[in-house]
Amino acid sequence: MKLENRYKDSPPTPFWRDWLMRRHVELLVILFVLVQPFGESFYLPVIILLLLSLNGFYREGIRSLPNLSLYASVALLLTIPLVIASVSAYKIDKTLITALYFVLYAVAGVYVIRRFAKSFSSDFLFYGIAAILMFWTFDALIQYFVGHNLFGWPYNGYRLTGIFHPKIRIGIVFAHLSPFLIEAGRRLSLRSGQNWHWLLLAPYFAVVLLSGSRSAWLTLLVVWFVYAVILLRRRDIKTIGQIFLILAVSIGTSMLISDKLKNRLEQTLRGLSTDPEAINTATSLRIEAWQGAWQLFLDAPVTGVGVKALGDLGFQRGYTSIPFGHAHFYGLDVLMVTGIIGFVAYLIAFGLVFWKAAVSVWHETKTFPFWLAAGAIMLPFNMHWEFHGVRSIAWLWMLLFIAFAAEYRYQNTTSTKTKTIGH
Repeated sequence: MKLENRYKDSPPTPFWRDWLMRRHVELLVILFVLVQPFGESFYLPVIILLLLSLNGFYREGIRSLPNLSLYASVALLLTIPLVIASVSAYKIDKTLITALYFVLYAVAGVYVIRRFAKSFSSDFLFYGIAAILMFWTFDALIQYFVGHNLFGWPYNGYRLTGIFHPKIRIGIVFAHLSPFLIEAGRRLSLRSGQNWHWLLLAPYFAVVLLSGSRSAWLTLLVVWFVYAVILLRRRDIKTIGQIFLILAVSIGTSMLISDKLKNRLEQTLRGLSTDPEAINTATSLRIEAWQGAWQLFLDAPVTGVGVKALGDLGFQRGYTSIPFGHAHFYGLDVLMVTGIIGFVAYLIAFGLVFWKAAVSVWHETKTFPFWLAAGAIMLPFNMHWEFHGVRSIAWLWMLLFIAFAAEYRYQNTTSTKTKTIGH
């Protein structure tokens, strides 16, 4: 009796604390995006998720988890080849540490899946990330037109860097997060009944163009192709026309204000020819890196040479004239690092993610923006980052386990509704 009275007299949980408990995973994902420009601070939300996941295993075990067979399959396909590659790796320690990274990220993702299966606000996630991207967009445009951004970081006169200064990273980040911004705009349009929200894409596209990253352009083209397919299937010609007008205005205006962008676009178009020199220029002189990576693959074709080998080993063996950091081509990078074993495993993992993305896009499920982002980060022809690099691993896993978490959430919601209707 006394125990019941004690609980009855206890004060109610404050609203903000209850909200924080329900939305802390979405906040950690948003924090992961927010701190990207600031060095290695993106580890903070990942470490928190990892600790929460380990605590969840300790307290709840696997009782409350959904079926993780597909998620575990992708994790194993990406991790085991690295362990095998350590047998013949040039840098065994770094190769094994990279494999450990994959394991830890996969474990951290289990907590996201566990929590999203219970509570998930996709609107909050989309709008939160979109707000960050739009702030970065206008900050970058201020840098271009004024000469420095709101933080005082200068424009280098060649490629826009924005808040990521001095790293030339803003275009890549924008391209990979574009499904979140586009989806936020789509949801705002549905809520208001107006399409003016699409106008926000014009400055966003301009920043991607002015970043000068051809890889970002290509990734953004893939994303927009998918959305064009969806709109064509809906026969929403009006929206297609509006978006193409925005694209035309963004490209035209950007070319008018930047001769360097115009020259870069012309170089890119010339790369479509059969002239090796034109192709080399269009790919930012990456042909030599590709040749060096291919030669290293031939040195250890089955198991690969491990991570961080191209810069030292490729240069030492005379395969490259300068020490390249990585192969600048995801497929070739995986082939060089983990050999045929890892490459086949990577293609299977990508195939699973691509299949989920294709199904979600075709049926226009609630998960398609998440799977689209996850599929885009795994594309074999990505040329901007090293597939096994610290930052690219973080982006890969964050987008992967958000996609899986959203999938399990909506599967759970659908099955619950079906059971309710059945009863």
